Amino acid sequence: MTPELLARAGEALRAGGDDWVRTVAEALGPRHPTSPRESLDRRMIQRWATGAMDIPPWVPGALAEALREAGDRLHDVAQELDAVTTPPLPGLIR
Repeated sequence: MTPELLARAGEALRAGGDDWVRTVAEALGPRHPTSPRESLDRRMIQRWATGAMDIPPWVPGALAEALREAGDRLHDVAQELDAVTTPPLPGLIR
């Protein structure tokens, strides 16, 4: 996993706001393989992102899981919105 991919995953997870590092720390904390916690230390995420520290091998899988869960939540909300959306007027692109 590269620092760039780490940043892209964090930006995808945050769904708004600028602090993707905090989002990644909070997503990975409960998924830590040996000592789950509320959040990882944000400074560690920043070190991974700059390449100052290697990204541990468990991180890509844990981030992928977090992204899938976030995607599922977004999809569920989108479906709820679709259910209450009135049909578009003829000729309008939806």
